[in-house]
Amino acid sequence: MVTTYVAREEIAVLNDASTQAALDLHSAVARAAVAARAAAARELFELRELSALQNTYPCWTISRSRDESGRQRWLAVYDGSLTDEMQAANAATTILESDAVTLAATLAWQSALVGAMSVAHQPSAGPSGKT
Repeated sequence: MVTTYVAREEIAVLNDASTQAALDLHSAVARAAVAARAAAARELFELRELSALQNTYPCWTISRSRDESGRQRWLAVYDGSLTDEMQAANAATTILESDAVTLAATLAWQSALVGAMSVAHQPSAGPSGKT
């Protein structure tokens, strides 16, 4: 009789341990699923940011990558050429930022700078409207 009683206690302890292990596993899987959904949503958001930047600034080749420490970097390379005057005014051909918002602000400033200088170098129309 004692053997049966010990066996039942062992079974009860085993069931409790199995139940806890199953709950722990279920919890870990649930946390991993939440993390995966969050990562997918973040990736989708960043792809939308990248697309918006590429459409807004077509004269720039824009990409994103990660550095050796795993931090995200946003890179924009100007597809045109800069005059000496543009370079003297600190116009850049390559911009590296840590996020899309900062890159967008820098690109807006650079595009305005390059655009203003490009317009200044265009011949003006004469009285007849011809250049």
